[in-house]
Amino acid sequence: MLIYAFPEYRRLGQSLAAHPLWRQAGYKFDRYQSGELNLTLLGSVAGQHCLIVGQTAPPDDNLLKLLILADTLRKEGAAKITLLAPYLGYSRQEHNIKNFGQFTQLIGKLLKTAGVSQLITLDLHNPDIIKAFPIKLTNLPSAPLFASIVKKYNRPDLSLASPDLGAYERCASLATGQPIIFFQKKRMVGDLKMLKLHGLATRRIILVDDILSTGETLVKAAKQLIKLGSQEIIILVTHGQFKGKIWRQLLIPQVKKIYSTDSTPDAKQQKIKRLRLLSVNSYLTAYCHKHLH
Repeated sequence: MLIYAFPEYRRLGQSLAAHPLWRQAGYKFDRYQSGELNLTLLGSVAGQHCLIVGQTAPPDDNLLKLLILADTLRKEGAAKITLLAPYLGYSRQEHNIKNFGQFTQLIGKLLKTAGVSQLITLDLHNPDIIKAFPIKLTNLPSAPLFASIVKKYNRPDLSLASPDLGAYERCASLATGQPIIFFQKKRMVGDLKMLKLHGLATRRIILVDDILSTGETLVKAAKQLIKLGSQEIIILVTHGQFKGKIWRQLLIPQVKKIYSTDSTPDAKQQKIKRLRLLSVNSYLTAYCHKHLH
């Protein structure tokens, strides 16, 4: 197996290369004076299974570089190309809405055209994406990464909370007998309302979601739980992006800790005492070593 790790996933690439039959391969991106990208592979790939470790998330040249690399590997005779993308960018644009782009499916079509035959990712926003995706898509659950956190904070007055019904199954995968509560929410143009809480707000809450982007949903859910009597809130998110300033409203006394994996480069850049990062490297490496050949 030849491993082509993008710079932001250098440590994950090193972890994968610990396999005796796997090794990291070299490549180099440059730009012509016109601004166009240029790629050079540093070695032969003919007949090899190539694993790209990268991302499709913005900035948008990440996607372009990934496609150029995959297409060049295909052109040079790679036997198979697999993409390991800890976070699948644009995965929340899967719905077919009139006059709006359906970009999730387009990502799949582009990857297929470039020669990628399999995509491995972590905790998709909507697992139903798998059904319509044009290449094999493996969605790894995040529950094993957070199980020890739930155990650490487990008390008789603990509940697991989902900010919407869509994340209910994510909570259920973490629960070890604790009550699960969830909000109904309604998105309108320029506004988000938490309509109703199904279940009782207990003193201690673990609030679970897949993505913290601007943090608007989690902020409103946390504030509503506090109004209903919750005094200690732990937040678990798989993909921490921490965009803008809204999410900083979570830095209130009742929110004791925010746990995020380091699936995105954005999470690694945060320097906040209340934030704890959980590495995905061992988890993803173990899966790849077991299932990829």
